[in-house]
Amino acid sequence: MTTICEMIDIVSIDLDSAQPTMTVEPLVTCGQLTHALLSLGYTLAVVPEMDDLTVGGLVNGTGIESSSHRHGLFHEQCVAFEVCLADGTVVLASEDDHAELFHAIPWSYGTLGLLLSVTLKITRCKPLVELTYYPYTDKAAALGHFARLSEAGDEAPDFVEALAFSATDYVVMKGMQVDRADTRRGNINTIS
Repeated sequence: MTTICEMIDIVSIDLDSAQPTMTVEPLVTCGQLTHALLSLGYTLAVVPEMDDLTVGGLVNGTGIESSSHRHGLFHEQCVAFEVCLADGTVVLASEDDHAELFHAIPWSYGTLGLLLSVTLKITRCKPLVELTYYPYTDKAAALGHFARLSEAGDEAPDFVEALAFSATDYVVMKGMQVDRADTRRGNINTIS
């Protein structure tokens, strides 16, 4: 009889350390992570826009569709990779142990070993994100606003995004985490 391990579990969540983390198997989806963490008042620093993307896919397969002006690309919030090497050896690669492997795993497409688990930094979050939309008809003005928001250092908003709908229609979005009591009157969109 053959047993198939699907590697779809959240292994642990550590909220007691100075830097809270969670360890997950590679087939855990971002939707699973988000739902588990939000109920605890936490989130990932870089949250991909699609709930069904897996942690293993984002780490091994260039998860560049989501990034943060504060936290970088998805793999930059990873602090350890548990990997089974070709000879069957299991190693825990981090900045301090097996550092060369730790830096080589992201975007490796699984060529360096089988990813068994990933430890990710997690961060406190508020229950809502207040979005402010800035419409533009001038590309240079939109890009300038986007750059100013992204490069504002400690004054930068929590989230920044820009979309181009055509050669003359752009929108820059600024997002700030807020408590329900802080929200101004407006629509609340309960997207996943």
